[in-house]
Amino acid sequence: MKINFKQLDTNSEKILKFTYGLYPIELDRTSTWVWTDNLFGGESNDIKSLTLAATSEIENTLLFNGEEMEIQKDCLNIIRLNLENKKQFELKLVNTFTTASDQRKLGIRISNIYVDGEIIF
Repeated sequence: MKINFKQLDTNSEKILKFTYGLYPIELDRTSTWVWTDNLFGGESNDIKSLTLAATSEIENTLLFNGEEMEIQKDCLNIIRLNLENKKQFELKLVNTFTTASDQRKLGIRISNIYVDGEIIF
């Protein structure tokens, strides 16, 4: 699954593309989400910050740009990433998990994506 964002209403060339590591969008009656693999990322242009609101079924560690963040299970994790002056970005989770009914390698469950404070998903 790919997510493509481009802002057209200003002189800005804001672009954010998740080009790998996301599974197809899922939904139920009240919410929408996307699962990641352990490695996910893409391209950006003129983006200062990317914020992900995500949950996890397991305790985990997220690696980005030489830094690490503890991802807690059964908790809403707010992950803010500095993308200023970056053309590409990559996030890596130390662990993945599977369930009896879903054999995909699952990382985190993203429920919201914000670009420079504005929600895009």
